[in-house]
Amino acid sequence: MKTVQAQKKRIVIVDDDQIFATVLQLSLKKAGFDASIISTPKDALQFLQQTESYASLFIIDFDLEDSQNGRDLCRIIKATTNIPIILLSGDTSEDTATSCLYAGADYYSTKPYRLQELIAQIHVVLRSSQAVREQISEQPGLIESAGMTLDVNTRILSYENRQVSISERECAVLTLLMAKFGQENSRDTIYYSIFGKEMHPLSRSIDNLIARVRKRLAELTSDFIVLPSRGGNYRMAKVDTAQRSCA
Repeated sequence: MKTVQAQKKRIVIVDDDQIFATVLQLSLKKAGFDASIISTPKDALQFLQQTESYASLFIIDFDLEDSQNGRDLCRIIKATTNIPIILLSGDTSEDTATSCLYAGADYYSTKPYRLQELIAQIHVVLRSSQAVREQISEQPGLIESAGMTLDVNTRILSYENRQVSISERECAVLTLLMAKFGQENSRDTIYYSIFGKEMHPLSRSIDNLIARVRKRLAELTSDFIVLPSRGGNYRMAKVDTAQRSCA
């Protein structure tokens, strides 16, 4: 981990609409921020891997024309750094806003945004996140928990000298479970952050995804398990020697 202190807060805009991004960049500079533009999720993750790079806050467009949308990028950044994120979208639906917040966004705003309101919210988010102490993972895109590593770029799960390939949705579930290793994730949170809408009461989608994740873990090692809890929540844990001997 590295600690970066800067007099000017640096805001990174991730948007593939260059005209919109440039207008926002100029507005933020007039408001006293240092602002830069990145066009794709891949470039955003590469930016974080550069040792000289830092960001006080990300403003990410939800509707990126890429295999990963803004919500996906938000989930990855939040799993590997503590950098605050504001998501922007032209979608006014409650489901989209809720799913972005569940994915880790600190604030969600619809387009067209009101500039002064957005700038005020930037200040609020920066204060609440104590962004003067930005701590950036030395390897963004890599999530490590108890010796297990997930590369969200290649979707490779590794432990000791073994590795297994996983699907995009399996990767999304593991991103959430490993980022909160040992803590509970609700089925609603997982569903919202992956599918972007409210879960139907009879839906078994998350249970089926968890079953697939357990299968991938079993292919890799017997040292980890995904445990259910009352209320349908899930958490990832390491199986110690005592638990294994009692099984």
